[in-house]
Amino acid sequence: MAAAVEGVSRLEEEAAAALCSCVVHLGVDSRSTAFRLERCAFNDATFRVPDERGCCPSAERLLSCLPFGARLDAKLPLDVLAAALRAEGHECEAGSDPGRFVCNCLYALSLHQAAHHPGRRFALFVHVPPFSCISRETQLSFVCALLSLLAHHLSSQGLAVSYT
Repeated sequence: MAAAVEGVSRLEEEAAAALCSCVVHLGVDSRSTAFRLERCAFNDATFRVPDERGCCPSAERLLSCLPFGARLDAKLPLDVLAAALRAEGHECEAGSDPGRFVCNCLYALSLHQAAHHPGRRFALFVHVPPFSCISRETQLSFVCALLSLLAHHLSSQGLAVSYT
């Protein structure tokens, strides 16, 4: 969990100089057969198994300023984005269960950071299927399409878009 906090802090520092930023996290859901844009994260660190560093919290808050289990919502039109991605031929849906493992941890921290800069910072977590289900090439195509749609959405809101 410490690595997630360090990573999100580093992303926040890089985004501080930007007029607008959108952090997109990708995580593999080994049971999935489609891409899932997660609507929310929860202030809940309850790992069933230890993470890569051996951390295995149980019923802990990720953010001390919010109640345990509090829901943090993405501020992006995920249903619209998912529909546009389906129209481009990608199996995609908007979901509302990021799990309670590292994916949720990263997303909750990023959504919390984004909430401090309304209209300027955005965060999105995408669960992707394994390459055995959807090829690497198709997943790269999906990510490119998603980033293009996000850039279009943000620029249509009058926000300056740049890529890093």
